Amino acid sequence: MMVELEIAGHDVHFVSINIISGIESQEDMLKHCTYPQLQDTDDLGLWSRFDGHKDDFYILDSQGRLRTFLPFSGGEVSTTLAEAEDYQAVKDAILDVIATDGDDPLALQAEDDAAGDDTTELEDASPGPDDAGPTPDDTTEETSSSDTAELFIDTIIPF
Repeated sequence: MMVELEIAGHDVHFVSINIISGIESQEDMLKHCTYPQLQDTDDLGLWSRFDGHKDDFYILDSQGRLRTFLPFSGGEVSTTLAEAEDYQAVKDAILDVIATDGDDPLALQAEDDAAGDDTTELEDASPGPDDAGPTPDDTTEETSSSDTAELFIDTIIPF
């Protein structure tokens, strides 16, 4: 999917964060992934801190703002990429973020609310203000492209 989007002229970045218990399979994952594969640790505890699940998708805009969350279960969009319809739905969600990149996120949320869009926001799963962890200002690199979307697969990472 990343290659398809790049061929279409979109500057996208994918990353996957491997669950702690999957460390033994990390080498196999690296053989098949062309995007960065990060490893969660007991010290970081990203999966547990954010109640992450396999095949959760977090799509961020070029400013590092969460624009779409596609949960593994209970969401309007299935994230089973082996199914052509689900693959296209995830790809469409990425393209929607790209198309509205740079728009006011509060105005977009108001439009989504008015349209009955029930995508889950990261704030619903974020750690509380007393929890340690990176913030958007700590981890987001600036980009000059207005055509960039970040896709985080398999877990949550606060950007």
